[in-house]
Amino acid sequence: MKTLEKRMKALDKQMMKFGKSLEGRLDARLIESALDYIHYSERFLAFEILCT
Repeated sequence: MKTLEKRMKALDKQMMKFGKSLEGRLDARLIESALDYIHYSERFLAFEILCT
């Protein structure tokens, strides 16, 4: 179980890094709102928002 938690935390960090890399390309409010979903374990929704 701890391995899964570690993997999810690592994925969250990668998602945050990805979102920050889009600054200047997408609306800042869109990026911020998408990355907020990560804090609620909705990382896949955040990814979908950033990629569409």
